[in-house]
Amino acid sequence: MIRDEDIHPMLTDSYTMLAMLYMETGETQKAEEYGKKAWQLLADLGFLGVGEEQPRFTLERLLGNIGGLGGDGDAGKWRRREG
Repeated sequence: MIRDEDIHPMLTDSYTMLAMLYMETGETQKAEEYGKKAWQLLADLGFLGVGEEQPRFTLERLLGNIGGLGGDGDAGKWRRREG
């Protein structure tokens, strides 16, 4: 439906949420897969700067910026819940 409505930028939220959910269940490979999809789409949309300005992808950086207003925010502070 997102593609049909041509609102593909909203996929970044879906991909990021999937990455978070996979991290919570300990499926790090799937989390990385969806995290990279979100990161690439954010880059394609121009949210990560241009050329060499773009920060390098890490899942921690992506998840650490959720809810932030840009920049590196609280990158690296997101952690999988224990227990």
